[in-house]
Amino acid sequence: SGRDEKLEEAAETFVKAATKLKLEKQWHKAADALMRAGDCYAMHSEMAYEASDRYAEASKVLRRDDVPGAVAALRRAVQITTEMEETANLQRAARLHRDIAELLEASGDGQGAETEFENAAELFGAEGIFMEAESMNLRVADSLCRRGVYNKARELYEQLASDAIKSEIKTCAGREAGDHMMKAGLCLLAEGDIDGLEDALSRFDVLDMTFDQSWYCTLLLNLRDALQAADIDAFNREVRGCADSVTTDTVMTSVFVRLKEAVKREGNVGESIAAREEAADDEDLL
Repeated sequence: SGRDEKLEEAAETFVKAATKLKLEKQWHKAADALMRAGDCYAMHSEMAYEASDRYAEASKVLRRDDVPGAVAALRRAVQITTEMEETANLQRAARLHRDIAELLEASGDGQGAETEFENAAELFGAEGIFMEAESMNLRVADSLCRRGVYNKARELYEQLASDAIKSEIKTCAGREAGDHMMKAGLCLLAEGDIDGLEDALSRFDVLDMTFDQSWYCTLLLNLRDALQAADIDAFNREVRGCADSVTTDTVMTSVFVRLKEAVKREGNVGESIAAREEAADDEDLL
């Protein structure tokens, strides 16, 4: 129609302007031109997909120094992508949610990133792209763990471990079950929940009969003993041994820092745990 032709011409004009502005390194003006192009395409009866692309392109221009603007542009791209009649592309929407999550995570908004990773996981799952969905769920668990939301992180790690055991390739989100179990156990140690750790180890043994013979299990038990004894030297040996055995990621590092502080601080967690257990034993004798 004549209206669609005018909208397309206007959009193309804005795109050309954006290209010129990018060459001149006028980033915000270039992003604004791309957003206007997207708006024109969004009003076109058959070019909503182009609108989504231009909004995403605007986000790339903005992300270097305007994260809120970049996120807003991607959210608009998600909206357009999911509103397309009959041609809604959930896989593309999932990737856009993932991009939003990574921007928020890099800017320090862990909680916001978790929500977007969850959205991405749901859409990837709906499209049957389960490996990507699992990867997004791992990103959620890792972010929760870094923020100290250990209970929810532990639940996700245990679910990932279960999924890995059920998988033909015995991995989930690119990690073997033992890795997920170890992180679940570390979450419990970070909370000082020794009883919870013992229960979890029993669950892991049922899930994987070889777990109690694994390096992962040995690490958790040795860290538990170091905490209970408030033995900083033993704790440091385990952490050094861990660094020699696996690639220590930011999640494990954040937990190790928390545990080390617990061992070192006055009236530390290790002594309080041992005292509670001794008191419980005395009560059993009475």
